[in-house]
Amino acid sequence: MDVSPPNGIAKGSGKAGGCTRDLAHRFYNEQYQIHEGKQNRYVTGSDSAGLVMGFSPLGLVRTYWSTIKIVRYSLLTIACMLAIGFITRYSGIDATLGLAFANTGWLYPLFGTMLGWLGVALTGSDTSSNVLFGSLQRITAEQLGLSPTLMSAANSAGGVMGKMIDAQSIVVASTATRWYGHEGDILRYVFLHSLVLAALVGVLVSLQAYVWPFSALVVR
Repeated sequence: MDVSPPNGIAKGSGKAGGCTRDLAHRFYNEQYQIHEGKQNRYVTGSDSAGLVMGFSPLGLVRTYWSTIKIVRYSLLTIACMLAIGFITRYSGIDATLGLAFANTGWLYPLFGTMLGWLGVALTGSDTSSNVLFGSLQRITAEQLGLSPTLMSAANSAGGVMGKMIDAQSIVVASTATRWYGHEGDILRYVFLHSLVLAALVGVLVSLQAYVWPFSALVVR
């Protein structure tokens, strides 16, 4: 790449890269034009970023390995939580919990929201919680004469409040801040906040299920 001009290459001069004088930007702009523009040799984003920052290929490997060593317990915990999510789904625990919540009758909008909260707390993912309980929420809502759309949304909204207490997020946070061994402390600090916020979302969902004008906001 021609980066010798002190103020970059003039736009319209016929050379790639425009007028930038930034080597990193030039590199990213042209990394997919390697090998005389044949586009048959590529550099991955992470590797190219390391090369731009001055890392050698061996240095990149050493950095990757040291990172893996730091987060090894986090990776193990995340794998275990994913396993719990699959066990919950395929053993029928989710269906059992859903049927138990359905017996709450007119209180189901509140407990359905808490079900989404519980799903994220167990699986670590709002998406996984929706996969686990989404169909159950729809079926139960139809049986109770509630809006399936509302209860599906309640599952997601309640799940967001459970994100702060799921094991994956807590372990990743403790690892990122190098506060190893304090996962229990983090959980104790945020558990009450998570529970109260999920309950507030449940109250709002209940209002949208039964009380006008909140019920007018529900898409049917």
